[in-house]
Amino acid sequence: MLVWKNAKEKIVNQRGYTLILVLLVIVVLSISGVSIMGVTASNTKRSSGDRDHQAVYYIAEAGATLKMEEIKEVITQTYELTHVQNAYVFLQTLILDLRRLKKIQ
Repeated sequence: MLVWKNAKEKIVNQRGYTLILVLLVIVVLSISGVSIMGVTASNTKRSSGDRDHQAVYYIAEAGATLKMEEIKEVITQTYELTHVQNAYVFLQTLILDLRRLKKIQ
Protein backbone atom coordinates (compact mmCIF):
# COMPACT_ATOMS: atom_id res chain seq x y z
CA MET A 1 0.00 0.00 0.00
CA LEU A 2 2.92 2.30 0.70
CA VAL A 3 4.13 1.89 -2.90
CA TRP A 4 0.77 3.00 -4.25
CA LYS A 5 0.72 6.00 -1.93
CA ASN A 6 4.17 7.15 -3.05
CA ALA A 7 3.25 6.67 -6.69
CA LYS A 8 0.03 8.64 -6.23
CA GLU A 9 1.88 11.48 -4.51
CA LYS A 10 4.43 11.63 -7.35
CA ILE A 11 1.67 11.74 -9.98
CA VAL A 12 -0.23 14.47 -8.15
CA ASN A 13 2.93 16.45 -7.30
CA GLN A 14 4.03 17.25 -10.90
CA ARG A 15 4.16 21.01 -10.61
CA GLY A 16 6.05 22.55 -13.54
CA TYR A 17 6.96 19.30 -15.32
CA THR A 18 4.31 19.83 -17.96
CA LEU A 19 5.63 23.31 -18.75
CA ILE A 20 9.17 21.98 -19.11
CA LEU A 21 7.95 19.12 -21.30
CA VAL A 22 5.96 21.49 -23.55
CA LEU A 23 8.94 23.86 -23.86
CA LEU A 24 11.20 20.94 -24.74
CA VAL A 25 8.79 19.75 -27.45
CA ILE A 26 8.54 23.30 -28.86
CA VAL A 27 12.35 23.60 -28.99
CA VAL A 28 12.70 20.21 -30.74
CA LEU A 29 10.00 21.10 -33.28
CA SER A 30 11.56 24.53 -33.88
CA ILE A 31 14.99 23.04 -34.51
CA SER A 32 13.48 20.46 -36.84
CA GLY A 33 11.58 23.17 -38.73
CA VAL A 34 14.67 25.35 -39.16
CA SER A 35 16.67 22.32 -40.35
CA ILE A 36 14.01 21.38 -42.90
CA MET A 37 13.89 24.97 -44.17
CA GLY A 38 17.68 24.97 -44.59
CA VAL A 39 17.66 21.70 -46.49
CA THR A 40 14.83 22.92 -48.71
CA ALA A 41 16.64 26.18 -49.51
CA SER A 42 19.84 24.28 -50.29
CA ASN A 43 18.06 21.84 -52.60
CA THR A 44 16.26 24.65 -54.39
CA LYS A 45 19.53 26.46 -55.02
CA ARG A 46 21.22 23.26 -56.21
CA SER A 47 18.39 22.33 -58.58
CA SER A 48 18.44 25.83 -60.04
CA GLY A 49 22.17 25.50 -60.71
CA ASP A 50 21.69 22.05 -62.24
CA ARG A 51 19.00 23.42 -64.54
CA ASP A 52 21.34 26.18 -65.70
CA HIS A 53 24.14 23.70 -66.37
CA GLN A 54 21.81 21.44 -68.34
CA ALA A 55 20.58 24.35 -70.43
CA VAL A 56 24.14 25.43 -71.23
CA TYR A 57 25.10 21.84 -72.13
CA TYR A 58 22.21 21.36 -74.54
CA ILE A 59 22.74 24.77 -76.15
CA ALA A 60 26.42 23.94 -76.70
CA GLU A 61 25.54 20.51 -78.06
CA ALA A 62 23.06 22.06 -80.50
CA GLY A 63 25.71 24.54 -81.66
CA ALA A 64 28.26 21.78 -82.16
CA THR A 65 25.73 19.68 -84.09
CA LEU A 66 24.88 22.64 -86.31
CA LYS A 67 28.57 23.27 -87.07
CA MET A 68 29.13 19.59 -87.82
CA GLU A 69 26.25 19.62 -90.30
CA GLU A 70 27.69 22.73 -91.99
CA ILE A 71 31.10 21.06 -92.26
CA LYS A 72 29.53 17.87 -93.65
CA GLU A 73 27.70 19.95 -96.24
CA VAL A 74 30.90 21.70 -97.31
CA ILE A 75 32.74 18.39 -97.58
CA THR A 76 29.93 16.84 -99.62
CA GLN A 77 29.72 19.84 -101.97
CA THR A 78 33.49 19.92 -102.42
CA TYR A 79 33.56 16.19 -103.12
CA GLU A 80 30.81 16.49 -105.71
CA LEU A 81 32.40 19.52 -107.40
CA THR A 82 35.92 18.12 -107.65
CA HIS A 83 34.80 14.62 -108.68
CA VAL A 84 37.85 13.46 -106.75
CA GLN A 85 40.33 13.91 -109.57
CA ASN A 86 43.01 13.34 -107.00
CA ALA A 87 43.30 13.58 -103.24
CA TYR A 88 45.49 16.68 -103.36
CA VAL A 89 42.98 18.75 -105.36
CA PHE A 90 40.15 17.58 -103.12
CA LEU A 91 41.97 18.50 -99.93
CA GLN A 92 43.12 21.89 -101.23
CA THR A 93 39.61 22.77 -102.35
CA LEU A 94 38.20 21.54 -99.06
CA ILE A 95 40.61 23.66 -97.05
CA LEU A 96 39.69 26.75 -99.08
CA ASP A 97 35.96 26.07 -98.66
CA LEU A 98 36.31 25.56 -94.91
CA ARG A 99 38.29 28.80 -94.57
CA ARG A 100 35.55 30.59 -96.53
CA LEU A 101 32.95 29.11 -94.19
CA LYS A 102 34.92 30.35 -91.17
CA LYS A 103 35.13 33.89 -92.62
CA ILE A 104 31.41 34.00 -93.34
CA GLN A 105 30.51 33.23 -89.74
